[in-house]
Amino acid sequence: MQNIIDHEIHKRYQNLTVIFRKNGSVATPHPARPKNTSVCIFCKNKGVSQLKQQFEDTQLHGETQMIELEDQIVRCGKVDGATKKQCPHRFHLSCISFATPIWKFNAQYLSLDRNQGRLWCPDHYCEICFTDGNQQFASRGQFMHEKNTVRAFHQQCVPAGYMKMENGKVEFKIYTEDRSAFGRARFNHTRICDNCGLHTGKLRNCETCTKSFHENCSRPGTQTHGGSKICNSCQFDCRFRIGDVVFVPGYNTFQVARVIPWGHFTPWPNRVLLQYLSSNRIGSAAIATVYRPAPRLCSQIYKSWVQLMYTKENIHHRVQREVRFVRDQLRLFSGARPDIPRPTPQFHDSYMTHPALRANRIAWKARPKFESHRYLALEQTINMGLGVFATADICENTVIGEYIGLTLSKKEYDRREELAKLSADQERKFYTMKVGAWMQKKNSFSMQSVPFYVDAAKYHNITAFINHSCDPNCEVEKEIVELKNGRDYEIIRLETSAVASKALKQQAAG
Repeated sequence: MQNIIDHEIHKRYQNLTVIFRKNGSVATPHPARPKNTSVCIFCKNKGVSQLKQQFEDTQLHGETQMIELEDQIVRCGKVDGATKKQCPHRFHLSCISFATPIWKFNAQYLSLDRNQGRLWCPDHYCEICFTDGNQQFASRGQFMHEKNTVRAFHQQCVPAGYMKMENGKVEFKIYTEDRSAFGRARFNHTRICDNCGLHTGKLRNCETCTKSFHENCSRPGTQTHGGSKICNSCQFDCRFRIGDVVFVPGYNTFQVARVIPWGHFTPWPNRVLLQYLSSNRIGSAAIATVYRPAPRLCSQIYKSWVQLMYTKENIHHRVQREVRFVRDQLRLFSGARPDIPRPTPQFHDSYMTHPALRANRIAWKARPKFESHRYLALEQTINMGLGVFATADICENTVIGEYIGLTLSKKEYDRREELAKLSADQERKFYTMKVGAWMQKKNSFSMQSVPFYVDAAKYHNITAFINHSCDPNCEVEKEIVELKNGRDYEIIRLETSAVASKALKQQAAG
């Protein structure tokens, strides 16, 4: 019975019209792994949360607005696909809404039906992949968990600087609090902002690692490590993988190295074993003295590094080789992530309607007018993920299907777009197309057009996976149809603008 109640609360939460605004760049502590799973993992309280009033009286456009959902303690909605067991962790709606244990963690965005569909605790996201901006990818695959706190990592993303690892659990100390990890290390700071990749403007050096940052980019905290100003990576105790390419800043240079396993050596907490790629020399270093750039900024960081370190006068032949080597390593690293397969998508054969649109009396649940063409197949591409291919030649001007999905109101579409921007998810799903319906105005015989959107992120058929192309052979057309309720709606059909050849599939596979 309690699971049914929790399910309803999860559904109501993901459809809240208000947006909980918080600073996603200010860290909250990683919750300790609970021994009592009946209490909230964040506040350790079974009763009222300290954030109850802040949750129920949220700010919207500068005005306080009561939301139609009481702050309650609910169970994590993650169910293991193999064992069918549900995660035992519980949390208050207010605590999960305002918590940021991982950089840009936004529970409201992640609970949308296009993402997880329910509220998940941080124990089901790989911190390394999530921090890199791959929030969808971070929730897939098998995980290892930190022994003492609610933190998780892909089994392929073994975090560097661990203290102990056994039985699928890893253990480490927060390196900004582990003074023994620094020793007498002196930080050669990057002099490049870790958040925007630029070297211009007033930069501040992090006092607990080798990174630099603009204060208006980082909004650093002042509590950790004796009240010093620290970067985002140190606030969130961000880790990188064993196997990642990293950079050791020196005087006017970057030494390129790869993090390698300790092997027969005893792991030293918050230190890493490095193999320098230019000389194959092996040595250890404090994790705080190693620079691991954000993959999304690799291109900008390279440009800033070249402008900062070298001029036309001092770039001679040897230095040019070094610059090219760093450039190539940054390019490789920018696209590197573990190989975790994407689950096979489930196709639907009818439209679904969001509750907010049903309230406007303009929505429908109907089968599409055009069925998907029988010569279409979904297969993996080289660089673009899943793609649609022709299994046989399809003639020009042939309708190959209708774009279906969840129909949304403009207000709900805008809310989802704003949540996506706040979350900084690089894998946010762009599957929405704008259409319209025609309704009779109140107290009038004239008709008005009402815009709404078809979101194919979760409820979709094969047409949702047709990729953009610089040399397209398919185009989008809108058509007006009349349904049983007597209203006219726009639908989106896709048809070939050129012959869709089976040979293209063979070229992509090669």
